[in-house]
Amino acid sequence: MRAWAKGFGWISVVGALLLFPPDSGAESLGASRVSLIQGDVQVKIAETGEWAPASVNMPLIEGDELWVPEGSRAAIQTNNGSHIRLGADTALQVLRMDRDSYQFHLAQGDVYVLNRPLRRSTLQFDTP
Repeated sequence: MRAWAKGFGWISVVGALLLFPPDSGAESLGASRVSLIQGDVQVKIAETGEWAPASVNMPLIEGDELWVPEGSRAAIQTNNGSHIRLGADTALQVLRMDRDSYQFHLAQGDVYVLNRPLRRSTLQFDTP
């Protein structure tokens, strides 16, 4: 009887692990991503400090900067469903990204915001 109970206990533990897998940590990739690129959009990666071409679905983290030169466009989508469109000749820096608030510094250019989040959140843009 003890062997049966011990086997049942192990099967229960393994079954619980399969039903409730650990968190994948996908949110650690960034709370926002580049969702559209037209033209030669550049991103300054905070971790390296170097400029590189931006790509669609590239995650953005705090400290990253986007440069959208003349004749180009870009868009950012936050994890809560807000969309930020960047016009030509725009420089935008990601200052802070929390679960329900996002803060950006718009050094120059134009942004257009569609803020219809899935949950209550705040978008803040600091300008010169």
